Amino acid sequence: MLEPLHEPIPVFLTLVTVILIMPLLSERVRLPGLIGLVLGGMLVGPHGTGLLSASGSIELLATVGLLYLMFSAGLEIDLRQLGRVRNKAMLFGLLTFLLPQLSGVALGRGFGLGWSAAVLLGSVYASHTLLAFPILSHLDILSNEAVAVTVGATLFTDVASLLVLGIVAGSGTGGGSASFIVQLIVLMGLFTILVLAVLPKLVRHFFHRFSGRAIKLQFVLVTLLLSAWVAEHIGMHAIIGAFLAGLAINSAVSAHSPVVGQVLYIGESLFIPMFLMYVGMITDPLAIVASRQALVVGLVLTAAVYLSKLGAAWIVGRIFGYSRDETLTMWGLSQAQAAATLATILVGVEIRLFPAHVFNGAILMIICTSVSSPLLTQKFGARLSPAEEEPEERGLFERIIVAVANPQTEQHLIALAGILACRSGGVLMPTNVARVVDGEVVGLERQRKLLNAPVVSDCQAEVQRIARVDASITEGVLHAALENEATLIVMGWRGRPTLAESILDGAGRSRLGCDDSCARGTHDDAHRCPGESGAGHSGGELAAGLGRQDV
Repeated sequence: MLEPLHEPIPVFLTLVTVILIMPLLSERVRLPGLIGLVLGGMLVGPHGTGLLSASGSIELLATVGLLYLMFSAGLEIDLRQLGRVRNKAMLFGLLTFLLPQLSGVALGRGFGLGWSAAVLLGSVYASHTLLAFPILSHLDILSNEAVAVTVGATLFTDVASLLVLGIVAGSGTGGGSASFIVQLIVLMGLFTILVLAVLPKLVRHFFHRFSGRAIKLQFVLVTLLLSAWVAEHIGMHAIIGAFLAGLAINSAVSAHSPVVGQVLYIGESLFIPMFLMYVGMITDPLAIVASRQALVVGLVLTAAVYLSKLGAAWIVGRIFGYSRDETLTMWGLSQAQAAATLATILVGVEIRLFPAHVFNGAILMIICTSVSSPLLTQKFGARLSPAEEEPEERGLFERIIVAVANPQTEQHLIALAGILACRSGGVLMPTNVARVVDGEVVGLERQRKLLNAPVVSDCQAEVQRIARVDASITEGVLHAALENEATLIVMGWRGRPTLAESILDGAGRSRLGCDDSCARGTHDDAHRCPGESGAGHSGGELAAGLGRQDV
């Protein structure tokens, strides 16, 4: 065994190296990258080579990674889909909690545990952790109803499991009275209402008041950690607070917001992989194998998890007519044990309800389900297709195309669009169309000049420059709007159209008095063609082609 690293740079270098290499090696042998991270944690952890210690800064990063995992689940879930399937999610949550809970009580009594310990053992695997959630995002099946039901059930199972933990732990410390239980339930309910009702308004106000992308990201991180901390101090687990914070911010911020992308990117590339590594680092396979009692308990608990979770998924699948692949995806996704399970086991040991062999057996169950859950989700989830979604109701200022053609008015239009985009963290898309005239593309040099100009906006909105070549400017802008899912087009307007402009179509509009230099986009910047709007020579054509919809 090697000497553990202590210097910050070597420690962090080892972490990011494992995060980089192990998923690649895992995928080469057709295993999910998550399994590679868990195995990598085993390899460099104290029960492997001993290169890293599973404490201190690594434990801190892993804790943040766990919170990020649950926060991402709340942030990426389709709230409209969740609203439609909430009753189904509650039914599945109830079944996938009760069946394991009852089987755990029976097993606990069979293992010779007291009633309190047996009830707590049931809650150990009655919950589930969305360990395979990154696979759902990668497969793009979050909108599938069966997947949405399973994700929604997570909140129910984790809250119910941790409620059992709070009651049993409170009983062990003299706090398990009826008043204590009522107080705990009331606090949980009030906290949930507070986060889901108040936090979205606070987020909208803050994003409207401040425009910097960095400060928005920092605010999101503060709300995530604050929600987790408060949840932990009222008797819930921090992961519930993180999940609720994700739901709240999901309802307040556009999915296309650059801040959302930044938050998810940081979590997926750094913190979540560190949590998965930590799961491997704290696992001691030898301690499990060395104890026959622990091995038997671990195998029995693992079988109980598989059977009870499969039973719940099968019942719900039969009731709602889900396909075999959907049912097995629900089973694979709901069997992973990590977050609430670890918390429950550790508390059970601390209050001396669980002996060492039960603890080690539960760790074996965590290892098995942490490996099998991504494998099953990958295998059966890959056969699913996303549910057909209803057209998304986007905000008016989410994706704004700015039709630019005149350098003198370009920045004014972009500034206006920037003000609108600041209201919802929208995307600015400066667009210029080069035209085909007599079989020749003209205006490319002017297009490069316009689109390479720096974008000056009061808010740091995301900018996507769009260069097109089309038969006419009107068609080019319309096609760009359709292809890029624009919600608004900002363009110049010189006033009321003339009779000729109202009658002629886009193909003939380029000849509304423009000379050849105007048609080819080679005229002087100070010169404005007849029929040209404030947005340049394209403006009059564009305004007429779009039915002159005012902005």
